Amino acid sequence: MKSNWGVVVLICAAPLPAWSAVDLNGLDEAQEANVRAHLALQDLGCDAPLWLVRRQFRRAEAEVRGALEALGFYGVRTEAELEFPEEACWLAVLTIDPGTPVSIAEVKVLIEEPLGSEPEMKKLLRLGQDLVDEVLDHGRYETYKRALVSTAQALGYFDARFSEHRVVVDAKQHRAEIQLRLDGGTRYRFGPIDVRSRALTPELVRAFVPFTEGDPYDAAQVSKLRRDLNDSGYFGEVRVIAEPSTSGEPEVPVVLETEAPEPRRVYTVGVGYATDTGLRLRGDFTDRLVNRRGHRAHVGLLLSPVRSTLDASYRLPHTNPVDDWFSFDAGITQEDTDTSETDAKRIGVRHIHERGAWAETNYVEASWDDFEIAGERSTSQLLMFGTSWTRTESDSSSRPTRGYRLGGDLRGATRTLLSDNDFVQVRVNGKYLRSISESVRVLVRAEGGWTAKDEFSELPPSVRFFAGGDNSIRGYGYQELGPESEGEVVGGSRLLTGSLELDWEFRGKWALAVFGDAGSAFNSTPEFSTGVGIGVRWYSPLGPVRFDLAHPLDGDDAVRVHITVGPDL
Repeated sequence: MKSNWGVVVLICAAPLPAWSAVDLNGLDEAQEANVRAHLALQDLGCDAPLWLVRRQFRRAEAEVRGALEALGFYGVRTEAELEFPEEACWLAVLTIDPGTPVSIAEVKVLIEEPLGSEPEMKKLLRLGQDLVDEVLDHGRYETYKRALVSTAQALGYFDARFSEHRVVVDAKQHRAEIQLRLDGGTRYRFGPIDVRSRALTPELVRAFVPFTEGDPYDAAQVSKLRRDLNDSGYFGEVRVIAEPSTSGEPEVPVVLETEAPEPRRVYTVGVGYATDTGLRLRGDFTDRLVNRRGHRAHVGLLLSPVRSTLDASYRLPHTNPVDDWFSFDAGITQEDTDTSETDAKRIGVRHIHERGAWAETNYVEASWDDFEIAGERSTSQLLMFGTSWTRTESDSSSRPTRGYRLGGDLRGATRTLLSDNDFVQVRVNGKYLRSISESVRVLVRAEGGWTAKDEFSELPPSVRFFAGGDNSIRGYGYQELGPESEGEVVGGSRLLTGSLELDWEFRGKWALAVFGDAGSAFNSTPEFSTGVGIGVRWYSPLGPVRFDLAHPLDGDDAVRVHITVGPDL
């Protein structure tokens, strides 16, 4: 039976000194390393007194036996010779026959209730059975014992002790039996929660705490609290002290100490490039802590030849500052693409919170658009109500080997509520990636959209569907695909796109990719366009940078360059 436990050597062997005068025969690498780590003779040099060499030599056989018994070999036979060549270093030659190893025939582990009913302990009980039929390794045995006690203490059983722990070895039959009995004692509970904060009000800091006084202690909850406080951005320093009470009561008082962030106001500027937008200049201002009630403010400016925006937001925590927020937003957008020109203004309010594994955003947004598309200028006023959902699972943030991202958005407007058009729109998207070997991954992307509309020509470009560009169908320009009017792309009421990509990590943080994208923006019947290409990926400290060369299969012979930055999911 294969075990999930790695080989543990009781004492790690240090590199051998150049003057070693001990010759070991008959052992494999792991056995020899453990024997040398136990041999006192190993530490003597050529200039050691001969009486000391002889004394340590007499002890060598017992030390060899102890070292190999630790690895499960109880029938060790050793032949030892000590030589004193003339005008040379002394030499100890040990020829060792480890014999047949002892295997574990049975593992009996009894965990007293209520500790034994904990899921984490049941998992460890199952892992203990993986030791059966394996060679007895006392290092692995001690590691397993420590795992039982440390897991019990992490669950609040701080008085957990072994009332029985022994290994019964039958050397003649080459079998062993492990017998353990763990008494958990009383489970401690969370005690008083003391908040000492110079950043937020004590009430707001308490809202981070995922437990209350009197709940059963759980170290995982303490770790979550520490992680949430550090990730919130509110604090420059966080200390969470949770130690068993010295009063004799079975409780764990919790002390939270937080300091305000430094600096509180952050200014950033940057220069970037993406094929869809061209050269980009960006500036941001963030006040991470407007007041002790946890309010935040942000202003961002983005300038590019295709799309320029000025956005402002003011956020305040609702019931939980970890994942429950209200955000008041306003923005101005100027967009000049190959298909349209738009000047837009918007204001809105959003409620952002987690619902299980999903991030849910419910919003109301008012927009005023002045746009020109296909040579016709129009205006639009919409009061949109919507909800969006996202969910992301990944095993890594840099270059994940498996994971997915799902998203959906439902929004609409009606003439009866301050809008000049009626429409309902649904948009869904998903990404999935998985490694098919140590260095090769497959990435799949899909997106779909559908609009039920009244007067499509009055809808602004921001509500219409287009295809083409860095994150759509590579090989085509940004938003250059869609239904046309008099030779000009005007966008459609429906969208369907997909992508399949393989990438191969060939050196460190570099990878090569091949891909194919296809899709259509349409009104009734899709007319699919396809692009294929190759690319290079650099997993930089700021995130993946993608450089792609893509060719449209149903267009001209041109090759389009696509440069993007952002996570895989």
